[in-house]
Amino acid sequence: MNKEEQDGLRARSGCVKHTDRLASFLYDLMRDHLPTGTVEKLVQKAASAETTYTNGWLASYARDLSRRLFTEEDAIKEIQANVKILTDVYLSGGSGDCVDGRYYDILNKMRDIVQAHDNRMMRAKGFIPK
Repeated sequence: MNKEEQDGLRARSGCVKHTDRLASFLYDLMRDHLPTGTVEKLVQKAASAETTYTNGWLASYARDLSRRLFTEEDAIKEIQANVKILTDVYLSGGSGDCVDGRYYDILNKMRDIVQAHDNRMMRAKGFIPK
């Protein structure tokens, strides 16, 4: 395939640029290493319940990687961006299914971020076992 054909294919396939480190990691993981279905199952499992780790070193390393990819600052930026979208929806008189259905997804994501932050704070203060 020559450069012109490659450029055309890239344009048709939806060339996307962003600065989201976690999305970048997941993209590379799915593109080069794991099937998307495997990653989806892992995400569903991780999102559904608290995990009990049997290898403390590996758990600590995974947590370190997580913190390097998705920081508290990232969570705050995501909440702020989502609040802006929700505000725009509200001010435009939109309903829950406007903005391509992102309304509910954004509310759920914001709830999950706030709940995860609350759980971390509760654990740090000793109210929830580590």
